Amino acid sequence: MERLLDALRREPRFLAVLGPSGSGKSSVVQAGLIPKLRRGGLPGSDRWGIITARPGERPQQSLEAAGLAGAEGGLVEAARSWLERNPEKTRLVLILDQFEELFATASTADAAEFLRQLYSLLQADLPLTLMLIMRDDFFSRLAKEAPPALFEWVQRGFVQISATLEEGEIAEIIECPARKVGLQFEEGLVQAMVRDVLAGGGERAGRSTVLPLLEFALAHLWMRRQEGYLTHEAYSSIGGIPGILTQWADRACQSLVSRQ
Repeated sequence: MERLLDALRREPRFLAVLGPSGSGKSSVVQAGLIPKLRRGGLPGSDRWGIITARPGERPQQSLEAAGLAGAEGGLVEAARSWLERNPEKTRLVLILDQFEELFATASTADAAEFLRQLYSLLQADLPLTLMLIMRDDFFSRLAKEAPPALFEWVQRGFVQISATLEEGEIAEIIECPARKVGLQFEEGLVQAMVRDVLAGGGERAGRSTVLPLLEFALAHLWMRRQEGYLTHEAYSSIGGIPGILTQWADRACQSLVSRQ
């Protein structure tokens, strides 16, 4: 999150957040960066208006549905009108999450027009920030299909979300949410969970793509809390991080068989 804030300090007009699928790109923006901006994490950012959308099959329609009225008629005029209607806001931040959907679902013509509109938006004399959140394996598609001048913005204004998590980061991800709601871990449980995550990566780092599985395991562990504690017994009962998905899948398949 600090790297994202630093990037916006250097260039408040544009930021691309890239990383592998499941690495936490959307989470760090939605749960970290946006609340930080709304609390004034950058000078004056508590007075910024923020609109978040996913491009989908009809990208301009998606922005309109998210709150940018008139987006289907043109992004520059829609942004200008939004700022005029909201004079208390000093800047408009447009966040396009899962930007790879533009290349996966929109028609070639719609994608090309939307990319052209985004470049026009960056060139407009308006106080705005454009932020793209995208899987890094679509980077070559963006380089190929975006107007060269738009891709120049991407090249000089992006933050890469690491494909790995350090041991301390994994421990924080496990411990901090529980601590915020007053839950405690039995001694050694956090270390055991960290070891399970690291088993899927290197010796001192785990793959960031384990985050959805870790979230799934933590949710089930929380459901089995006992008198404010998360226990080794509960962790074993869910199969741990390596086995929880298999255990859940087996139960799901058994329930389907029982319905026949």
